[in-house]
Amino acid sequence: MISIFSLFSFLVVGQSKKTVAVVVEYNYIVTFQNPSYGKVILKYLKDKSISKTLADVIPETKDGDEQNSTVYETPMDLYQSINLDNKTIVATDRIFNSKYKVTEDLPVMNWKLSKDGESKIIDKFVCNKATLSFRGRNYVAWYTPYISSQFGPWKFYGLPGLILEVYDTDNNYHWTATKINNQSAESFDFNVLDAQKVKQQLTLRQFVEKTDEKTKAFMATVRKSVSRGTVVDFGDFDKRSGPELKYEWETDKKK
Repeated sequence: MISIFSLFSFLVVGQSKKTVAVVVEYNYIVTFQNPSYGKVILKYLKDKSISKTLADVIPETKDGDEQNSTVYETPMDLYQSINLDNKTIVATDRIFNSKYKVTEDLPVMNWKLSKDGESKIIDKFVCNKATLSFRGRNYVAWYTPYISSQFGPWKFYGLPGLILEVYDTDNNYHWTATKINNQSAESFDFNVLDAQKVKQQLTLRQFVEKTDEKTKAFMATVRKSVSRGTVVDFGDFDKRSGPELKYEWETDKKK
């Protein structure tokens, strides 16, 4: 367990260097049919954060080659930035090999703090448990109240302490902090997304709808390109498999 003096030093240093970001590194694991591993780097100040998911190293394909039934995507770093002041999330995301800038209002995350006193140690910090049902998945998070921050990897925010581990209950997505640096020499550049080359700027709803349209168009193109009588099995290709499965406007529509 970390000493009270060390905790006090961490908080004082973190608060005194207002122009320097606290940097947290996470290991990122996706466990579907073909498990993949990556890294997420979180930078944050008091009310702003940027979470960067580093590109996976996977084979590339020729530009525009969307007729091949085996799809390889060009590696891309993706960002999620949270601004608690203006209550927005700005992110970069992809549809096949095209990158988009996506904006949304800050979503409500109704965390439930564990009342059973459950705790665990992560990187020498005592962490408490919280659970969340968010856009079609159920998540478990471990946060440390000894580091004053509302942030975590990806879009996660809103707990009374830095999130050091979070995963969904189906164990498809898993983030675990591996390094915390509150004395980083890196400055905080909240405008890093402005430098990203994107095809188009969209709202979250526009991006989701365009993703669904592109997926259906791709499947139709593949079916037309094969010999007559050939059955193309896409499996669950047309089903969402990301951290978000169902959105607010889709849920409201069914009520």
